[in-house]
Amino acid sequence: MIRRRTFEAALHPTAVMLAYGALYLVLGVLLFRRRRSARRSGAIRDLDR
Repeated sequence: MIRRRTFEAALHPTAVMLAYGALYLVLGVLLFRRRRSARRSGAIRDLDR
């Protein structure tokens, strides 16, 4: 069944997966930066214990 599908049929699912991947990457970087900057400012002190 997969062999009968055209290349264009795979473009939409691939684009959706890439969009979700980019979204998660951006979200992860933002959360990591926020946590790292909070740790530098001394807001988080007992987190490493």
